[in-house]
Amino acid sequence: MSSSLGPRRILATPGLRVLYLWAFLSRLSVLAPFFAVFLAHRVGVGTAEISLLFATYCAARVLGEVPLGLLADRIGETPTLRLSSVLALAGVACLAFGPLPALFLGQALFALSESASSGVQESLLFRLCTDGNERDSPSYRQTQPAFTSAAWTGVVAAGALGTLVATVSLELLGGTAVAVAAAAFLFSLLLPHARAPQDRPETEALRLRQLFRALADAAEFRFWFFAGACSGSVLTVTYFTIQPLLNELDLAGPGNGLLYGAVTLFAAWGAHLTTRLNAGFRSWHAAAAAALALAVLGILGLRLSVSLATVLVAMAALRFAWGWLEATCTTAVNKEVPIDGLRATILSVQSLLAGLLGVAALLAFAGLGLSAERMLVILATVTAAGTALTVGVLIRRPSHD
Repeated sequence: MSSSLGPRRILATPGLRVLYLWAFLSRLSVLAPFFAVFLAHRVGVGTAEISLLFATYCAARVLGEVPLGLLADRIGETPTLRLSSVLALAGVACLAFGPLPALFLGQALFALSESASSGVQESLLFRLCTDGNERDSPSYRQTQPAFTSAAWTGVVAAGALGTLVATVSLELLGGTAVAVAAAAFLFSLLLPHARAPQDRPETEALRLRQLFRALADAAEFRFWFFAGACSGSVLTVTYFTIQPLLNELDLAGPGNGLLYGAVTLFAAWGAHLTTRLNAGFRSWHAAAAAALALAVLGILGLRLSVSLATVLVAMAALRFAWGWLEATCTTAVNKEVPIDGLRATILSVQSLLAGLLGVAALLAFAGLGLSAERMLVILATVTAAGTALTVGVLIRRPSHD
């Protein structure tokens, strides 16, 4: 099995080149590593307002996932991604320059932009690799890990660029974020159109019913659908959980940009190596189990850390594992989708489930008043259970893939 797609081959394929660059720019959010610091400096918001802003983002993201996935299956992926870029540009502008009330609108718009692209960009990538419009188009199994790597690289660059800009002036972060969002919008105008699925008209009136029927009838699809959703939720919860540890180690705040970019580099690396890593196992179930086991070690490393070096190594291992796992699950789900006309909807519902699981876990932790150390133990237990379940599936289906 060949390794993941190299940069030269990507740049030589026009449609993929634009989509990859758009994905990179859409994740190049320089405000993300400095969100609380920037808003406290510009508007004077405190912890309560920041919490409400995150709650607004989560609520809008959950509410927008399925409707925007349905919209993409109705009008096509490319117009939906252009809508995502418009919403992102408007949301970032509100966050960068608006007064306090506009911050909530900005968070909602930015969340809707991510709902509009969540799953839809992977759906477009799959179609570009399978509809024959791209001359000498590489296989989807090659392009998906490289695509995930490009998106994670955007996050890495956001940390590095944000740190550079913040070193000069915090005020410049807002203008830089708007400029990046404007560039992403311009690239969205160049995104290629993929051929519509043949079964789209047949599923027009029965979309969600067909989705649940697919979940009930296709065991392999069901496994990867829920594996991807659970993995995404644990990643989100882990990220929020380690913030108290970072505060204790004086790593949060302005210095978080370099940390943010450095550890995310391992996520991009893990995604890039996905095809090569998976080729070393007898099935993708075995590869997923190995990635989950590495995630368990990363979480335990954070829990048992005694030094800054241990924390950084544990975070790097965790990011590498999730970059690898995200690319594997997304590729498997796209391959196993039983109804092509529901592709964007299915991927959006998977993101919705991941968000709901993450929010439910965070609310449970907050309501129980658990410490960061206890939360990490629970997350390690949940991830270990997922590893055991994946091994069980592997034993039952040893010849899959």
